[in-house]
Amino acid sequence: GPFLPNQASPHAHCTLFDATGRFLYVSDLGIDKVLLYPINAEGKLQEQQLALDMDPGDGPRLLIFHPDKDQAFIINELSSSVVSAAVDPETGIFTRIDKQSTLPSGFEGKNACADIRLSNDGRFLYTSNRGHNSIGIFSVTEEGKLSLLHNEPVQGDWPRNFTLSPDGEFLLVANRKSNNIVIFKVDEESGMLTYSGNQAPISQPVCLVF
Repeated sequence: GPFLPNQASPHAHCTLFDATGRFLYVSDLGIDKVLLYPINAEGKLQEQQLALDMDPGDGPRLLIFHPDKDQAFIINELSSSVVSAAVDPETGIFTRIDKQSTLPSGFEGKNACADIRLSNDGRFLYTSNRGHNSIGIFSVTEEGKLSLLHNEPVQGDWPRNFTLSPDGEFLLVANRKSNNIVIFKVDEESGMLTYSGNQAPISQPVCLVF
């Protein structure tokens, strides 16, 4: 890709099976593509296919699937954007629906997106901005269209990873450079985040898993 040195070579950043286990996806930050490997009845990978071409310099980092729709969402590290896509359940191929910036209008500083999560009901999407140091909060329509509602400050520096609690009531952010995990309350009706006042000191947190 055009974004050097990050895209000087292929960089497979994420691999993920779909819910059926029939397809393995790879988001490659270096070549601006999401790749697809069908899996046969014996569990073996078949020939590589192109699931989705991203825009030059996007740098796709992670992808997730909607809990009950044939939709996928990709966070782009280098272009600070998120893409929604329809998924063909027969072929596994993606078709782009929408693309939106994860940053507020007018922001001109350096930023690199990291993580992406979807609410349990699929109505809200969350993204992390390293540099702007915020969580981007998006609404998601039935058709997969995205709208940035708000950027919530993470009360720290460099939110590399974050996660939602299993019940969807809390969002926890791992701020690597400020050495803290910060807890936000989630409003299930609006998707908005409110800082709970609670955080835990920990050295360079990079991944949170329930």
